[in-house]
Amino acid sequence: GKLETDADVASAERACGQAVRLDRGLPEVHTALGMLYRATGQHERAEQEYRRAIELDPENVDAQLGLGAALTSRGDAAGADLAYREALRLRSRYWRVYDAYGGFLYQQGRLPEAIAQFRRGVELSPQNATLLSNLGGVLFLNGDFAAAADTFRRSVDIAPTSAAYSNTGTNYYYAGRYQDAVAMFEQATRLAPEDYQVWGNLGDAYRRLPGREDAARSAYARAADLA
Repeated sequence: GKLETDADVASAERACGQAVRLDRGLPEVHTALGMLYRATGQHERAEQEYRRAIELDPENVDAQLGLGAALTSRGDAAGADLAYREALRLRSRYWRVYDAYGGFLYQQGRLPEAIAQFRRGVELSPQNATLLSNLGGVLFLNGDFAAAADTFRRSVDIAPTSAAYSNTGTNYYYAGRYQDAVAMFEQATRLAPEDYQVWGNLGDAYRRLPGREDAARSAYARAADLA
């Protein structure tokens, strides 16, 4: 569940603490404590709990992923890289491992490596909209706008949200495919008619098409009214 308040955090910590007292040898309890401490910014304590879980169960891939995230937050990129690689060794056909490692590589600015990880994840889970969106984002940052646009389009076909349509439209725009961009931004405005940024993006795309000047002015006017 989601921890909404300090009381929720305290309650979750008490529950995990009670579980530890009942069974100190249960790796899932230490993994849960690691997740709790990481969610509340206590990254050193999170690392300790994840390492304890791994001691109890060396094949605990969730603890390895959590350890990688905790070490990243503590600034230990080399240690985090090792944790993610160990997770890959443990579960080479688990898409979530590739998603997590790809996200880490992206944070480190290692974009080609991140793309390779996300692509492997997509191979394992081709209908996963989150993976496709993450892959599209890194392709965009790496300057491959056409591939990014097609990847986002696959994502939006699976999970058609305003943000997904807008991201797809942005990629088509930078790839020079303005008609496709218009189609995506129009869909985004239908799902989020009060979002002025989407209307502004639609205006930009209209402006690139011959004979759509009036449509561009109308979209800009709508954006201005909402802003």
